[in-house]
Amino acid sequence: MRSMCRRASFIAKATLLVRAYKRLSRALIASCSVSILFLGLLEVRGENASDLFPGTNLVTISISIPEDGMNTLRSYRWNPQDPSTVGRPYAFASVTAEGVLFSNVTVHLKGSFGSFRPVDSFPALSLNFDRFSPGQDFHGLHKISLNNSVQDPTCLHEKLCRELFEAAGVPVPRADHALVLLNGRKLGLYIVTEGFGKHFVKRYFKKANGNLYDAGYLHDIDHPEAFRVDFGNDPDGLRTLRRLFSATRQINPHQRFKDLEQVLDIDRFVSMMAMEVILCHWDSYSMNRNNYWIYFDPGHKKLVFMPHGMDQVLGIDRPNLDLPLLPQMTGKVSRALISTPEGRRRFLSRLDNLFVGLFQPEELCGRLHQIDANMAAELQPPQRRWPVRNKDPRAFVMSSGSHEQDVNELCQRISVRADNLRRQLAQLSADEVRTGDN
Repeated sequence: MRSMCRRASFIAKATLLVRAYKRLSRALIASCSVSILFLGLLEVRGENASDLFPGTNLVTISISIPEDGMNTLRSYRWNPQDPSTVGRPYAFASVTAEGVLFSNVTVHLKGSFGSFRPVDSFPALSLNFDRFSPGQDFHGLHKISLNNSVQDPTCLHEKLCRELFEAAGVPVPRADHALVLLNGRKLGLYIVTEGFGKHFVKRYFKKANGNLYDAGYLHDIDHPEAFRVDFGNDPDGLRTLRRLFSATRQINPHQRFKDLEQVLDIDRFVSMMAMEVILCHWDSYSMNRNNYWIYFDPGHKKLVFMPHGMDQVLGIDRPNLDLPLLPQMTGKVSRALISTPEGRRRFLSRLDNLFVGLFQPEELCGRLHQIDANMAAELQPPQRRWPVRNKDPRAFVMSSGSHEQDVNELCQRISVRADNLRRQLAQLSADEVRTGDN
């Protein structure tokens, strides 16, 4: 009996050593590769047609809207009782950027709870360049969003997080920064993001004629008919969404995973979930049924979830840097997948790999300072859109009063999250050895 116990103890220790060796190997690879990872993202998917997103130039975008158009936009207020983006009024504008004039550009106010601002404040804006001028584009893009970053005083979350999702293999629109003027009024530094559309879809999918769905505000897949279809009219898209919802209701966990795999791009979805947890992205699909689009890929007849709205991450407005590896999932697909043995295994394995390969604090903070070098001068001192912490302690999202300190605090939060994840993953490994679930 004593011999058997010694043997069991030896096997457990050996298993831990093997896992530790694998982690060390991945970490060594990561230390060599993460620093050049973001450089590779400067040419996303091999496309270098636009110089808007590498972060080498701070573009100034000047928007001119006639008074009648301004009055149209003033009449709109976001309503939580009717959060749909359908029917938001738009105004015609002329846009000047880098000496080029764009005419007949349509503008509407964007944002929802927390981020919506009236047009005379710091409005978040959506610009469509070709709706009434077919073929007109801005750096190859037909649609862009100008986000006011009122929920992130560093103005760095969106760009960094999108680069991380992209590196994890998850389709995500690109982001960078721009200076925005509206009718001569300097709004200041904004986050400019690529719009979801065919230009975006073509980078990731061989067939761009599938259905692209905007899920809206706090909608889940149990009511897919409520989704806004941005483009595409393939009837298989809606049928597949309904099959996905049906799969989430399958009682048998093994059959549930098989049913999900038939209609969902499991690999991309698991990667999205893992990165949401790593980043404490609480306002995501998995944890809040929010900030996501879905593309029906007609080539594989599967649905692909795609994230956006990554301004509130890494504990910016709530102390959740100790978020567990398996947090409560409110998204029906996430909950259905994670509650299957195979789904849980794939999720934890992917989270482990992405953490070691991508979430290295020194490299990430180096990247943050690299991005910040192009824009920091525009945030000295922090602008009026962020309350200062000591002056308004009840504010939703606050600035320290110093942009440099805000950035340093973000780096600190990244380090805290990395330490927490490292401890949780080590404990998970030990638990797996004790339970024999290797």
